[in-house]
Amino acid sequence: MVQDSGTVDGWINPLLFMSLDPLLQKAAGRTGEVETAALLSDLTRNRASDPVAEITSRHKEISRFDHLLHIVPADDLILRKIVWPLRSAKQAYMLGDGLGCIALSGCIGEMVASLTFEFIELRLGQTPVTLNSEKRLFGGTFEGLSQSRRVDILHALGAWTDDQVKKAGELAKIRNKHLHRLSADVSHMEREAALAYRLAVELAASAVAFRIGDKGTVVVEEKLGRYLLKRRRSSD
Repeated sequence: MVQDSGTVDGWINPLLFMSLDPLLQKAAGRTGEVETAALLSDLTRNRASDPVAEITSRHKEISRFDHLLHIVPADDLILRKIVWPLRSAKQAYMLGDGLGCIALSGCIGEMVASLTFEFIELRLGQTPVTLNSEKRLFGGTFEGLSQSRRVDILHALGAWTDDQVKKAGELAKIRNKHLHRLSADVSHMEREAALAYRLAVELAASAVAFRIGDKGTVVVEEKLGRYLLKRRRSSD
């Protein structure tokens, strides 16, 4: 109970989507009809008065690096774990959800690290490394390790370059700041969300993007090609 006198601000029904609420729809004389502009406003940050203009502006801001993923494998796992979450991160930014964009981008960084480890096909002599072998080698399964430890291992194995390590570190720093610290300064969250998205796109592109080669041919990197063929054989 508040003992001191004074006033505080309140936000009524912060989780309500007014454009979809059946009681509000009925009060407005609409039965089952949803106004597109009102729905878009509901979806944007602070219910923007001109949602189309805001979404369009943010789309322009965040789309500068999408060309890096011009063509990707139509592989269900890669699409569900990397590509579609990247699209969702972009959508979050377009709707003004900087925290959501950062969270998804950070998740993608971790997925790319795990996928890169799959590319390595690590062996002990002639024997493929198993989950039990990973525990003995690393102190835990690769996916069960912290992201910083995963990055160190990929770097030590030569699977990631210094540039990829730097990008993964920057991305993890942004993610950890905003997802683990209540006291984190949010005044620059929009800029950090855009940076997190860019880093996630660049890391994803280094792992799963097809290249356009000479004479317009599509080139699949050897490590990715081996992984995709292995996935196909295992599903047959």
